[in-house]
Amino acid sequence: MKHSWLAINRVAMEAEREQCRAEGREMNSVEVWFDQVLSTDLSRRANWTPAQNLLDQTIELPLSDEFPFVEPNNYPGIVDTRPAESPELPPLNKADFARLQDQVGGAWAGRCAGCLLGLPFEGKLRAQTFGLLKAIERFPLTGYVKWEMLKDRADLHDTYDIKPNDPDCVWGDCTKTAMVEDDELNYTALNLSAFRRHGTSITPAQIGSFWLENLPVMHMSSAECVAYRNLCLMLPPPESAKYRNPFREWNGAAIRGDYWGYVAAGNPEKAAEFAWRDASVSHVRNGIYAAMWVAAMTAAAFVSDNVATVIRAGLAQIPEESRLTQAIKTVLEWRTDNVEYDDAVGRVHAQWDERYPHFARHAIPNAQIVAIALLWGEGEFGSSVCKAVQGCFETDSNGATVGSIVGVMRGRSGIGAEWTEPLHETLHTGVEGMAAVTFPQLVLATVQGMVVVIGRA
Repeated sequence: MKHSWLAINRVAMEAEREQCRAEGREMNSVEVWFDQVLSTDLSRRANWTPAQNLLDQTIELPLSDEFPFVEPNNYPGIVDTRPAESPELPPLNKADFARLQDQVGGAWAGRCAGCLLGLPFEGKLRAQTFGLLKAIERFPLTGYVKWEMLKDRADLHDTYDIKPNDPDCVWGDCTKTAMVEDDELNYTALNLSAFRRHGTSITPAQIGSFWLENLPVMHMSSAECVAYRNLCLMLPPPESAKYRNPFREWNGAAIRGDYWGYVAAGNPEKAAEFAWRDASVSHVRNGIYAAMWVAAMTAAAFVSDNVATVIRAGLAQIPEESRLTQAIKTVLEWRTDNVEYDDAVGRVHAQWDERYPHFARHAIPNAQIVAIALLWGEGEFGSSVCKAVQGCFETDSNGATVGSIVGVMRGRSGIGAEWTEPLHETLHTGVEGMAAVTFPQLVLATVQGMVVVIGRA
């Protein structure tokens, strides 16, 4: 049996080394150990023990005195290190129930559409994505890339690793009856279902248990998969996020954050708190903050359509002296300085080499792409999701997050039919009891959860 996220392999050990460096660990005592482990054949299980022992050591390494960031994991510590001020937001109009329903409908449809837009490019490098788009005259990206555009282009199939009838690649016209299952959407549905069971008192431990009961491990990846294993080993949160988890600052928790913004509409602080409870099952530090930032932005989008304000409302809920805050503030400065979109994306790629999985899937560069798409997309749905996907890195994740936030701003009525028709008003998931769920069902269940949190008018 093989499952790459549960195995000890080169990707995992390289990720752990870079992770430790980035989070400020004193590495002198383990650098040679890393060299030795990475020089062995990790495809052989017999060679795993030294690597596992190394993982047990690295998580205990002290932080360097020169590490300039303040990055707590516990919620009180996060609250204590947030900015002193946050953007002033108007109150949520609970009485306008039709508008709230439209916004929730926009959230779900926008998330699905952004995910579908990004799926064909998941795992592709920027040069591959750009080359393919230019070859079919769809650069810059303006809409779904469809199999119809590619099926007769055999000259492109080998060049861009396109396999006819490949079940692992979903094009914009391959959704025959519903939006296909994807982890980005599984997690949103999973959180909806977990919240329906546990309500506002939901705890990290309850979320972890709900995973085990309602989503098979093979439907997960990276940090979530490792945390799932750790939960099975009876390691509760937050230990489930730390034990032998090289992916603890990847972007997995960020793609789980949206739902908490839906139910805490207009209340970024509450949305971020819910997201912390969820993210701490599988992530630490900036992996947690990215989820809180996304949740808080989503909640703020219910009451503001100013993208810079929404981004700052998200930053107000995470540590001011964190690497993520610094990275997003840098993007805001680029926008103020009138940096062009392509240049902004290029600057992110110059710092984070997408050829290495740890950099391609880390929370920080993907959050920067989300911020760029929101700012340069200027609140227009199509422009925003296309800029998220064209930014590369985690294309389906970033497309989904941006689609969700702008979908809330614009509402379902503000998303064109060209984006929603391929979704067929239905979502397939791997979540127990939600194999095929309609958009009206998702909206109703989400609004019911929202009422529990925000109350009635």
